[in-house]
Amino acid sequence: DQLCAHSTNESASDIVVDFSEVDRIAARSLANLVRSQRELKTKGRRLVLACLPSAIADILNINPVGKELLISPTVEQAVDLLTNDDDIESSDTEDS
Repeated sequence: DQLCAHSTNESASDIVVDFSEVDRIAARSLANLVRSQRELKTKGRRLVLACLPSAIADILNINPVGKELLISPTVEQAVDLLTNDDDIESSDTEDS
């Protein structure tokens, strides 16, 4: 719920969500992540999921909506990804 509230905030900040201490996620929470990602994208902002446990990454990999989310192995790499717009734009166009 906090993420959804932050995604509607008019701040210009991108968001990195650190999953390093998460071992499970509810379907509703996944839906909230996707909704937040879509909302942020309309504002020119981005959401990156970092440190996803393999079980959650597997769910996102088999689910079509998971393709909409940016995923990074570490928080540091997520921040690097956000500071390099060219990488994000090229990864978006590769999926198209």
